[in-house]
Amino acid sequence: MTHRFAVAPFVAFFGGFGSCFVDGHPSEIRSSHAIQEFIQNVSDAAAGESIPAIKACYAIGNDPVYSGRYHHKNQTHTEVGSSDLETLFDWIERESAGRPLILVGQSHGGWTAMKAALHMKRHVEVLATADPISVEECDATAFSASTLGYATLGFKPWPGCTRAPLDLKPRFAEIRAKSGVWHNFYQTETTFLRSSAIPEASTNELLTYTGWTMNPIRGHAYTESDRRVWSKILDAARALTHGRGSF
Repeated sequence: MTHRFAVAPFVAFFGGFGSCFVDGHPSEIRSSHAIQEFIQNVSDAAAGESIPAIKACYAIGNDPVYSGRYHHKNQTHTEVGSSDLETLFDWIERESAGRPLILVGQSHGGWTAMKAALHMKRHVEVLATADPISVEECDATAFSASTLGYATLGFKPWPGCTRAPLDLKPRFAEIRAKSGVWHNFYQTETTFLRSSAIPEASTNELLTYTGWTMNPIRGHAYTESDRRVWSKILDAARALTHGRGSF
């Protein structure tokens, strides 16, 4: 038997550092096809209702976020515009009124999803963070210095780029309390960009990338489209349906 949503959820995706094109629009990052497939699956569970979804990105230099509203059927997007994070969070809160809210973020986007959960006055049904890294602890300058120093002088990678966002650690319990479920994914194989488990999360899953360790950033970059991540998020979305069963 197939169970469907009474109300289609609102889904917000936050991309990581450099996930915007030069003009500020969301780029076709590796997660694009996974996002599209996920929205289609959730749409099928909502009796074909169009799933409200927004994809936000970070410009180089951690400048304002640009957001795009996507339509699952014709794969087009409506421009929403550049904004600071609080304005974007407020917009998501207004747009998601009356709908279950799913927040997903990778790298800097994972940190952003956590900040969004804290900012919302409403409950977040599903929060998913993939290799979350703090924008404040691992900014472009810090990352560039760590990679250049490591390559030329043997410096250790910048610690703020290789752990869960410690600037939010005092509020991890609050993030968990505001989220129905919090799935955290992390990997420890890349040289410069990795994160760690977050005890307060509902679940933590270590992602491994056999044979990819020679590339200093590949494992981190690929967490945004990892099937293991999207499968878990889809399972969490299924849990929002009434009764038991699958799509």
